[in-house]
Amino acid sequence: MAIKHQVIPDVTQIVAGGAATDKKGGKAAPAKKEAVVEQKVVEESLYVKEMKEAIKVEKSILRFRLVQIRNWTYQRLQEYRASALHMYKKLDDWIYVA
Repeated sequence: MAIKHQVIPDVTQIVAGGAATDKKGGKAAPAKKEAVVEQKVVEESLYVKEMKEAIKVEKSILRFRLVQIRNWTYQRLQEYRASALHMYKKLDDWIYVA
């Protein structure tokens, strides 16, 4: 669940100026003189590729650690439950004998 809740914005896709809005909060109509500009496919730089790869590695390490913590906690809970059931059986026997 922790992984699902992570939201990391893509810094390469954020527009610097933002979109123009009208007074009501909606998007403003484009000016008549403006021509529609085709979006060019920009190849990622080497640094961006390295950063994305580093993020992938860190995410995989985090996932591994979270799974290890979950498994360790689950094992400890099973041990505590078994110990508690064993103790309750002894107490039940003592009450029955008394």
